[in-house]
Amino acid sequence: MPQFPKQGASKKQTIISDYVIEFLSSSFSNSESSTFYFDKKHSSYPTVVLSSVQNSGSEHVNLFIKELAPFGTWATGSLTIAAGTSNADLNGDTFTLLDKDSSSQVFTFNDSDDVVTNGSIGLLSDTNIFGIVSSIKSAINNVTTIDISADTITQSISLDPTSTHTLELIQDITGSDGNTTIDASGVTGGSSQNFNYGTNYGSGSIESSDAFTGTVYLRVISQKNQYLL
Repeated sequence: MPQFPKQGASKKQTIISDYVIEFLSSSFSNSESSTFYFDKKHSSYPTVVLSSVQNSGSEHVNLFIKELAPFGTWATGSLTIAAGTSNADLNGDTFTLLDKDSSSQVFTFNDSDDVVTNGSIGLLSDTNIFGIVSSIKSAINNVTTIDISADTITQSISLDPTSTHTLELIQDITGSDGNTTIDASGVTGGSSQNFNYGTNYGSGSIESSDAFTGTVYLRVISQKNQYLL
């Protein structure tokens, strides 16, 4: 039976953690990166150990932890208005946003004024898609009924205010309950991306040297209490 450390080897102090907090898995699907989410609260940065890989195939890959975030994350989503959409097209259209605590707010487009409070999205002075999306952003950020903020505006064609524009939305409170749906089906020229990636206890990511398909199993270890051997 092998001996560890080998006979005659110098004795060194080794630090071990007191216990495993949780077991996790992370799946790769012909990719070089994968994300995992903690199921329990961590008061500080935990230690994550890659314990095994299944269905990895015949190729050799090197795996490493890219980053760890022990704290909850905010869910993000988006609203998009397509190029060619006019103020008149949108007049009277509505969409609803739902926050982490299930509070909701209906937003209504109005092409007869510039009011952007109490859920109204006034479009009277907007002359292009950038102006329309900017009014949506102001309307969302002006309400207090929901804990959702409108953030970055991106455009499909750089420096073209008439191109398709997308508005990023962020839940103000962290947690998986913020992964709510956004229905923009009633908005002419509108589309949406549901809120996603909200987590309760944080997350981490793994990268590999090459793309592969398989499942990586991990152990999350507490380092609050440590012992010397």
